[in-house]
Amino acid sequence: MCSFIITNNTIKCNDINKMSITRGPDHTEKACIDGWNIVHNLLDISKQKAIQPIYSNNIIMLYNGEIYSPTSNTCDTYNIIPLYQQYGCSFVKHIVGEYAIVIVDNNINKMYLYADIFATKPLFYSVNDVNISVASYASELCLLGCNNIQRVMHSTYIEIHLDNNNITTHNYHSFNLDEYKTDYKDCIAALENALTVRCNDKVAVGLSSGHDSGSILLHSILHSNINNVFYHVTNGREDDNVMKQRYTLCDENNILYKIIDYYKSTNIMDSIELQKLAIQMEEFQYFYNENSMCQISKMLSNIKRDGINIFITGQGADEIMTNYKHYNFYKHLNLKQQFPWNNFYSGKNRKFIDEFEYIGGVYGVEVRYPFLDKHFVQEWLNLDNTLKCNEFKSILTHYMQSNNFPINVSKVGMGILNNRYFQSKDIYC
Repeated sequence: MCSFIITNNTIKCNDINKMSITRGPDHTEKACIDGWNIVHNLLDISKQKAIQPIYSNNIIMLYNGEIYSPTSNTCDTYNIIPLYQQYGCSFVKHIVGEYAIVIVDNNINKMYLYADIFATKPLFYSVNDVNISVASYASELCLLGCNNIQRVMHSTYIEIHLDNNNITTHNYHSFNLDEYKTDYKDCIAALENALTVRCNDKVAVGLSSGHDSGSILLHSILHSNINNVFYHVTNGREDDNVMKQRYTLCDENNILYKIIDYYKSTNIMDSIELQKLAIQMEEFQYFYNENSMCQISKMLSNIKRDGINIFITGQGADEIMTNYKHYNFYKHLNLKQQFPWNNFYSGKNRKFIDEFEYIGGVYGVEVRYPFLDKHFVQEWLNLDNTLKCNEFKSILTHYMQSNNFPINVSKVGMGILNNRYFQSKDIYC
């Protein structure tokens, strides 16, 4: 997780100190290149200290996120300009990752802004007749006095013609909606790959008695990934029997887990977390009544304190697999006529991705989304309709049951209901 701003306007020193430095706490780089004022805040996950902006062959590049494919022996930051030069402005069709990318190509006098398929990493821009400004957070553009602030949406890249500031929007990805696969084999393989590429460092995972985190724990056990650390925030809603079984499996497989006791002193915990978030969290007021906000904050602050910079979330599984209506959702769905439903790209998926990103930005913790992996989602959509809806989150149920892994048939998560909360939201389930 990093943050950046690039503008042909002036950036005052006081404004730099107000920008999202916590999102990239390891290094702040300030540069002026070809009339562009740039600030980049680095979270150095690779430990290669890949300082940005990258400037090569008259091309400026800024980047936030992770590229999982294609891979090379160098840090993924250094691969983006070569990929752009190889494939052209639509190079993101050829990559798998979670990213926000800015490229200024002075050779053709154009700027390109890229968001990944689900726009997991925030990216905003403002363009008028004279000035162009791009930033990780909308609030940073507000500091510069920008108006008409827009977001780079899912599966989209923005092309800005620098000679006249004209804007062209391109959609670079669409899913195949043919439901033709009659077994889970390819979908399981895609799930395992999505988890493998995201858990290749020391990572933290939220643990509950439900399907999403259970699948991640099973993957860790099957692949002997003892670098994963699982965190359970108590909430009084879990299946205690399933949780005990999962703790036992962690012990037997030398996988570390930690329990954060939140349930017994919820009001005190909430007050502490709210004070921290109110100061630094982007769009704090928008998320204030979201019942998972304080618990995510508590978990990520503990993760960062333990020296871990990456959090693996189950976000997207509900929106993609059930649309919050359990397995009956697909039973009555004509996929080609009703895709995409509101929560697939937008709605709850957009809201809760942003919730993770903005809280992660407070602590400098990168959030990764295996259930929003391009290949996994594609394999899920290609499953025959009967396979999608024969169980709740059928692919995850099949994955766990076929490995004799303890599973809770009910949907659970981090929801706590008290007098501040108005709806239930699961962090992982």
